[in-house]
Amino acid sequence: AAESRIKSFSEASEMKSEQARMDAAVREIKKIEWLREDQWGKCDSYQRKAALRRACDALSNAYDCPSAPVDFYALPEDRTSRELGEYKDGDGNFIIKLNEDFLASDFNDPQLALKTLCHEYRHCYQFEMAERYRKRMLMDTIANKEEVSAWMKNLAPGNYHAAGDGFSDYERQPVEHDSRELGEAICRRVYGSKI
Repeated sequence: AAESRIKSFSEASEMKSEQARMDAAVREIKKIEWLREDQWGKCDSYQRKAALRRACDALSNAYDCPSAPVDFYALPEDRTSRELGEYKDGDGNFIIKLNEDFLASDFNDPQLALKTLCHEYRHCYQFEMAERYRKRMLMDTIANKEEVSAWMKNLAPGNYHAAGDGFSDYERQPVEHDSRELGEAICRRVYGSKI
């Protein structure tokens, strides 16, 4: 089944541009009523989880790339910041972790929740494209091989800068810059505002 799904990704992607992929994702995300600003505040935690998971499915379909499971956790915070999300490898099983605060009834910012999800999904996409490039498999599904090569270098052991190592180095590296750009661009298109 997984092989047939991968083949369908290859057939379906036929070098869709980044813009075409984003257009498809935005079109589907806009259909998720619970992510609308006028609906988010009325949603319970189950509806918020469902809305964010549906948005992840929309990204996966638009970008022709399998997604990692999305779950919600109490993520670290200190006096100056809190972690909103992360993309983690748990013994070979990747997962998108979102801050459980997004589910609280007093959290009224669906844009931040969606932006964080898009950012973390993009890491999923980056890892998948890097793996395809490394294995020279499904090369026709990689739209920008130079960009993927830069991600691979950034993700190589010793090259990735964690946020705790210095936030400006963390933000400037290729995988983080790209993920942040995607999250912001999708939210601008979905919500019609600057993030």
